Amino acid sequence: MNHISRAAILIGLLALSACGKREPVPAPVNPDGVTGTTQTIAPTAEQLETESSLSTKRGIVLMTAETRRFRACNGPGELPLTDQTDGLLARVYDELGDKPLYVETFGDRDDSGNFVIEELLYATANNIQAACGAPLAKYELLARGNDPTWSVEVTQDAMVVKQSGAPTEIKFTSVDTADAEGTVTYRAGVDKHVLELTVTQQACRDASSGEYYGYAASAKLDKHTLTGCARLGE
Repeated sequence: MNHISRAAILIGLLALSACGKREPVPAPVNPDGVTGTTQTIAPTAEQLETESSLSTKRGIVLMTAETRRFRACNGPGELPLTDQTDGLLARVYDELGDKPLYVETFGDRDDSGNFVIEELLYATANNIQAACGAPLAKYELLARGNDPTWSVEVTQDAMVVKQSGAPTEIKFTSVDTADAEGTVTYRAGVDKHVLELTVTQQACRDASSGEYYGYAASAKLDKHTLTGCARLGE
């Protein structure tokens, strides 16, 4: 059995990632719009999971015309935010209603204590507090789409496909992976079913929810082709 590793996903999907220029860090902002003083409490290294900039960081982004802030899901306070996504974060923030976002990113704190977002992996304006408070994802990668509704969950040693039509769930336990030029392809077969999932480093939007994903996905299940978006797990 070939085990699917997070390292393989990162090598395949992030080979083309590049850092942008640092931008000036604005002053603190009150995220709730309540008059008064907002106290900035720097999270600990453990709270921000800063062991690597290639570990997924989860948090809430708050932006105004003058300020940009990041609050880690497992941290008590906020940090000034430096955006190195070449303006992508600001565009997504605007497109999703110009209100606080729950985000999953690659990034880390710099020497000045600012949180630097290097790559935006996922963003939503829906139920952001619940998203931030949810347990860490157990999957390595999740691909999903609509019309018809489907999903493929990739774990260390399996892929599970779920769909609205029959069969509603199939588990593949022997998975081969291949990566090239910013894509990763997973292939597996069980009984009479064959699944090929291709994930590409490309911006993707969920048509029904408006959620932003950093990766596009295409799944070929037997004779059917499904398209959608993908996000990395923890």
